[in-house]
Amino acid sequence: MPSTVRPEFGPTLPAIVGPKWHAMGRAPRAAIIVAGLFVVAVAAFLLTGGASPLRTVEVAAPVPFHLEYNPSSLQQLVAVRPQSLRLASPNRVQLGQTVTVQPLHLAPYSGSIGGVLPLTAARLTQEMSRADRSFAVRTEGSVVLNDQPGYEITFQTAVRGMVVFGRRVLLFPAQPGARAGIDVLMTAFQGPAAPIPNSVGERAPLRDVYQSLSVGG
Repeated sequence: MPSTVRPEFGPTLPAIVGPKWHAMGRAPRAAIIVAGLFVVAVAAFLLTGGASPLRTVEVAAPVPFHLEYNPSSLQQLVAVRPQSLRLASPNRVQLGQTVTVQPLHLAPYSGSIGGVLPLTAARLTQEMSRADRSFAVRTEGSVVLNDQPGYEITFQTAVRGMVVFGRRVLLFPAQPGARAGIDVLMTAFQGPAAPIPNSVGERAPLRDVYQSLSVGG
């Protein structure tokens, strides 16, 4: 088939590369093809976000729940009762971020759980305030996580003279009269990952935990 390229524009790319390509032999051509396919595969992997780095933790008792976290930023430690789960920044990561989850049981109540949780949160914040003079509530209010009702507070405190921000989340199954839930406490030293109290749980790595929280069987 005659070329459609005008003579003044010179030879086409196939005309230039073709002879050299065929002169390489099968082995070099195969290597180039494999390398090209590898580059395409890597590009597709990156464009689609790659494999998820998150690890799922499922706890069956005393209150079932599950969450996800990034093991490169948080590591699972031995939980201390009444905790069901404890995560913390590895020693090599100087972020001072922690997550603890423990069961939370409500007394029998009537009506909506939305009317009970603020009273429960008030009792818990009073306990935290009595135990820590530097403790101060910054925000509080109802929250819905993964279609589950809850209540949360953000707060500020101090550890060894450094500012620490925290978020405490009370989360329950989306079931009428639910009484068994979880009490999630997340903390981080003030810094790039937690510049203000509200940023705890809104920035990685605690964001992965916060957004994946789910309680119930």
